[in-house]
Amino acid sequence: MHKLNLLPTEVLISQAKKKHHLFLILIVIIFLVSLICILMFINSSKIFLKNEIETTHQDIVDIRTHMQAWDSFELMLDDCEKRQNIYETLVRNRINYSQILSKVISLMPKEITIISFKIDDCNCLIINGYAPYNKYVAEILEDIKSIDNIFDVSLGFVLYKEDENKSGHSYYFEIVAELTED
Repeated sequence: MHKLNLLPTEVLISQAKKKHHLFLILIVIIFLVSLICILMFINSSKIFLKNEIETTHQDIVDIRTHMQAWDSFELMLDDCEKRQNIYETLVRNRINYSQILSKVISLMPKEITIISFKIDDCNCLIINGYAPYNKYVAEILEDIKSIDNIFDVSLGFVLYKEDENKSGHSYYFEIVAELTED
């Protein structure tokens, strides 16, 4: 059977408009509530992220202070390593003057009189003395060449000198020996 609609069309249209208005109001309310929820979520996220940024910034500051402490330790370590390298270089490249001088003295014949030993700024050993014959000076030159840490040996000069009482003569000499490092 057919359903009869006894309500006028105007009433039906007005009821449809009311339903439509209520539906739109409901949609607007849902939209506004969801907008408010989204804004609250964004605001809380903003506060959370701001707190995270502050804690991260504080962590960075802490790390920088620790790094500065490590930098000072690293500088001290570098300084110690440089000092150790210098010390090792000095120990490795040192010249033991006393050993060289004792070897030179042990090679000298009894007939030769040594007046002085001198080591100058150029790392040269200068030996001054008297010998009764030139042959002793030549022997000393050859013997000194055999000593370790002596690079080059040369004759500075030889002077013939007579004694004041004319009883004898001697040769005043200078020998220059360049020293090398160990």
